[in-house]
Amino acid sequence: MQETAPNPQSVGIIELSAGDLAPHGAVACPSARTGMPPWASHPRVYLQPDEAGRAQCPYCGTVYQI
Repeated sequence: MQETAPNPQSVGIIELSAGDLAPHGAVACPSARTGMPPWASHPRVYLQPDEAGRAQCPYCGTVYQI
């Protein structure tokens, strides 16, 4: 049986704390918290949260909330 990557809409919003952020204040995606298997992941990108504390990955659509 073949595994599939989780649908970001079914994952919902991933809540983050300040400790989950990189030193420069961004969040890295893919994150282990998405449950995305390594074979289905995309290149690592660092996302800068907006004024509301949200960031959405342009590759997989995962939404992170601080």
